[in-house]
Amino acid sequence: MTGYPCIDIAGRSGIGYFTGTLYMSDNPHINATGGARYANCAQEDFRSLSRAGFFGT
Repeated sequence: MTGYPCIDIAGRSGIGYFTGTLYMSDNPHINATGGARYANCAQEDFRSLSRAGFFGT
């Protein structure tokens, strides 16, 4: 709607309600495994936005 890209970490990482025991230390906080998974997904998305010229560099 706005033309800005959406980074869907939850959809791509698999961190959610059904995988909470694997990736979360409690409901709102991810553990070390979840953090690594989250970071890998975010890094890939930010790199693709950078390659597309979204950040102007």
